[in-house]
Amino acid sequence: MSELLSIASRLTIPIRIMIRPRGPPPDGRDFFYADDEIKQMLNEIRAFRVSGVMDPGRGDGFVFGALKRGVSGSRPGMGSISALEQLPETADRLYVDEESCRMLVDAAQPFPCVFHRAFDAIMTEHFSEDHWADGLASVISCGFRGILTAGGPGNCSDNIDTLTRLLRASERNLQIIAGGGLRSHNAANLTNRLIDHEGPHGIWMHTASLRPRDENGLSEDIYPGELSKILAAISLGK
Repeated sequence: MSELLSIASRLTIPIRIMIRPRGPPPDGRDFFYADDEIKQMLNEIRAFRVSGVMDPGRGDGFVFGALKRGVSGSRPGMGSISALEQLPETADRLYVDEESCRMLVDAAQPFPCVFHRAFDAIMTEHFSEDHWADGLASVISCGFRGILTAGGPGNCSDNIDTLTRLLRASERNLQIIAGGGLRSHNAANLTNRLIDHEGPHGIWMHTASLRPRDENGLSEDIYPGELSKILAAISLGK
């Protein structure tokens, strides 16, 4: 936060703040958070919201996601568990953690929230549309304005058909942000393939565009050359 505060007066582009209490654990079960981690996320959102560094008029917002296993939360017009979700084969499905996400989205108001790439795990495990469409409905129900996703396992450029299905399914309700492995060599093709399915929210692309990692495997420096090439490729693809 101190870094953002130091440049707040010079910010002219929207900022999206990622809220993550930790990285993926060794067992690979990412985006499963304990109660104290959800509380930490809640406190971080509240701290940023009142810091004065964020401006809803500029388009600032938050990015986060939380998952759970077991039967899903309630759905509009249903009881706490639908008839389908009571079947034994659905007892260990992967779901959006609706209770936690609603609480975090409410805490973020008036700033919009984007569901993080946790959605990739749902699309990977439940690749048939009827399963991941339930996850999409949960994201909308929680009040998210968008989803950041690669469309499934691997890079977004490997999942163009699935991203197309997701764009069609989301219709006017969500902003879809394609991200994960977006680079200058694949940005134009991705744009060309998705643009015919562009909805009222447009099609958005996400890239970290960081410099090659150092000897410790870490890098937080933007790679200006690659970023410029990506922007040029997207412009050519439109």
